[in-house]
Amino acid sequence: MAVTVLNSPTTPNVTGTKLVYSISSSIANQFQFQYVTDIYESGSSTLLTRLYTYPNLEGSGIVDVAKILDDNLEYDNYWKITGSIAPQQSVKTFDIRFGEAYGSSISSSVTIYTGSTPNYLEVFPGIVDANSGNFNFVTASLIPPSSASAYLTNAPYTFPLIPFFSSSIPTTGFDGVLLSVNDYMTATAIKEVSGTPNYISFACTKIENGLIVSGSGFTVTIDDRLNPKNFPTYGIGPKNLAEYSTTFADAIASGSVNAYHTFDDYGEFVVYIKELWDGVPTKLGQGSFFNSPEYKCEDEYTRFAFINKYGFWDYYNIYNPTRKVTDVDRKIFDQNYVDYSSIQSIYSKTNRGETQYNTGYTDTFEITTDYIPKDFADWLTELFDSPDVYIQSNGEFIPVNITNTSYTWNMNDNRQKLFQFNIQYQYANQRPDR
Repeated sequence: MAVTVLNSPTTPNVTGTKLVYSISSSIANQFQFQYVTDIYESGSSTLLTRLYTYPNLEGSGIVDVAKILDDNLEYDNYWKITGSIAPQQSVKTFDIRFGEAYGSSISSSVTIYTGSTPNYLEVFPGIVDANSGNFNFVTASLIPPSSASAYLTNAPYTFPLIPFFSSSIPTTGFDGVLLSVNDYMTATAIKEVSGTPNYISFACTKIENGLIVSGSGFTVTIDDRLNPKNFPTYGIGPKNLAEYSTTFADAIASGSVNAYHTFDDYGEFVVYIKELWDGVPTKLGQGSFFNSPEYKCEDEYTRFAFINKYGFWDYYNIYNPTRKVTDVDRKIFDQNYVDYSSIQSIYSKTNRGETQYNTGYTDTFEITTDYIPKDFADWLTELFDSPDVYIQSNGEFIPVNITNTSYTWNMNDNRQKLFQFNIQYQYANQRPDR
């Protein structure tokens, strides 16, 4: 007596899809027969849940475990990491075992025969479009890194791994992202099958008048050999690197570095440091292949951290004013103007009739993005869809809820090159009532 697995999800996979197992048994015609699915976290003997599935008309059992696995994942709030780390809660491997339950007659007791063959499935909290043509998350587009960026992000400023000063560098250069010296930022890569180095490096330099200043550059290297090569996450923001490397922190403090990019890794990130950069575009073919973003001189900005469609953190800065609207909910009751509780009821114009006994406040914020091209607009829709959003404020991350009930996609840019979004949000923890 044994259950045969006819079809199973690929691994690694995501929980925002249908993780369907098709199973069969040669004794599916027994009385009161049901398939039994036991789910464990890999390496643990603690049963997370047990499912019972009746055979269909073909005698097979069709079991979808996506919702159960998703309930056992959490997001790792590791915005401030220095160096590298392996996710603890957002990536897990489960052991899914299939057994049988049946009786000797239609009215007898049922005996459970648990499965003994392990079926391992590694998952993370990403999603798959139902119209993509497959239940499974396709990892082939991310592995190996030589064919595409292996970072789990659709941010337009992330690029495939291209050798430094390679002849295959795009003639239009690499677009960069503009960050503050106090901005944290992380990037998570999918598990690699081959060719992955044990470190990533950051080439740090200074750009003045659009040119790299010779002699000012150095390299910061993050060695990740101590962490499992399983969805490694790196601290790549200016603040993460400053807390990781005193050399980088000193260079930022002195102003001798205002830009850096990654190499020897899974893909390319290009970062400009807002406070230290003169805003002059870099000149292609003259010692640099970076495209500088539009210069922003504002000191006030809103920085969002949000879970993207892969289930990991992305970040976005908006250098426009924030508008705030407060909704006030007042609870009022009527009391007698005449004082019936004193020895004498004496007229007093300070006596209240209507009395306010509770006031609740709901603060709603709205901010408009800069004018952004279609690739940025498409990526930023992941902020509206995100199940978990924070705002970085004074070095801390504060939870917020996006309250937009709809947003408009721009399906092409043939006639309208740039777009804007209005983002509405509320703090997850509102100020107390009075």
